[in-house]
Amino acid sequence: ESDTGGAGSGGSGASGGSGASGGSGASGGSGGSGASGGSGASGGSGASGGSGASGGSGASGGSGGDGASGGSAGQGNGSPGCGKQSPTGLNEDATIQVGGETRDFVLSVPEDYDATSAHPLIFGFHGLNADGKAAHNYLKLEQATGKPAIFVYPSSRSASAGWQMKEGQGDIEFFDALVDELTADYCVDTSRIFSTGFSHGAMFTNNLTCARIDKLRAIAPIGGSGPWFGAQCTGAVPVLLVHGTKDMTVLFTDGEKSRDHWLGENGCGSSTQAYTPDPCVAYQGCNDPVVFCAFDGGHTVPGFAGQAVRSFFDSM
Repeated sequence: ESDTGGAGSGGSGASGGSGASGGSGASGGSGGSGASGGSGASGGSGASGGSGASGGSGASGGSGGDGASGGSAGQGNGSPGCGKQSPTGLNEDATIQVGGETRDFVLSVPEDYDATSAHPLIFGFHGLNADGKAAHNYLKLEQATGKPAIFVYPSSRSASAGWQMKEGQGDIEFFDALVDELTADYCVDTSRIFSTGFSHGAMFTNNLTCARIDKLRAIAPIGGSGPWFGAQCTGAVPVLLVHGTKDMTVLFTDGEKSRDHWLGENGCGSSTQAYTPDPCVAYQGCNDPVVFCAFDGGHTVPGFAGQAVRSFFDSM
């Protein structure tokens, strides 16, 4: 079954912590679903246009958001895209060229996007047998209340193979390319780039953080395991983890191992205090926050997760 992430969904998709063992994954593959050649986040009007989110003018040109006039970016961490008119709204068929191949993603920019104000950039990674459109639907980040942000939901090369976990295999480079493209075309707060994901997407988030801890302000893995390269994965980062105690796809004990890795890297003690929403707890004595949300359920994205993730990221 697929990692659909819906309430009550389960399935054998991510087969525990070891099943999707680092690295092999989606070599080759059939280029994700949902890319209708060339609509991308560029050119043209609205959130569609001619050349994808790559090449030429990228996501610039076209009819941008309303509110990008006047003033200046003002924030010290504002990206080169501040002040640039770029498309707004939801683009489910965005594309970008990475290493000579076309990669697909979903891009969501607030309709009232202000190009003079630096926005957080939030990545949402899907599980196995899914794509960026599915992650957009089941992570429910945009339905939650939070500060204005730009959301990007990448698609793996092959839905069934999922994410490749190591540098040089293409998916970490995909992340890099998206950061470069979106910070060039939109006003992004480069100190507030975040990642979340479900199942295999949570595993990728954990492993991506090992490779790009200098780029990520905080992460929120849901129903995942890892990082798998512990000896090579060092450094503190704020983390909110969500995991079902009855998860039989990615075992709850694997989620606890993820928690323990980040507790160690963040220098946390063993004591906890209540954290909103229930059933989350925050660990004490941490150099960077670690929050663990163990809920009574299986391999699914629980209803509280979207708001918990948005609120956690907003607090950073």
